[in-house]
Amino acid sequence: MDIGSQFQGVRQAEAVPAAERAQAIETPATEVAGGYPATGTTASDEAHLSDAAVLVHQALALPDVRMDKVEEVQQALSAGTYSVSASAVAEKLMGSMLER
Repeated sequence: MDIGSQFQGVRQAEAVPAAERAQAIETPATEVAGGYPATGTTASDEAHLSDAAVLVHQALALPDVRMDKVEEVQQALSAGTYSVSASAVAEKLMGSMLER
């Protein structure tokens, strides 16, 4: 069994730009199952996203770097007022080492 061929349709769908996928969903159907023409009706598909999917979409739309935070830290470093708790650093180091 070739698992790679099972996912070929998914790979092809991922390669289609989002705008084209949206247009394909909104395009009325001209044929019904079996290739017969639709009889004066338009078929449509609906997709309902879960709250989690909406949150993931919103998170992916955010920039990778929060420039407001970067500027804030840069200003604190320049002013010599940036300080980090030694215990916070130790906790992160220990947590990181325990995860391995």
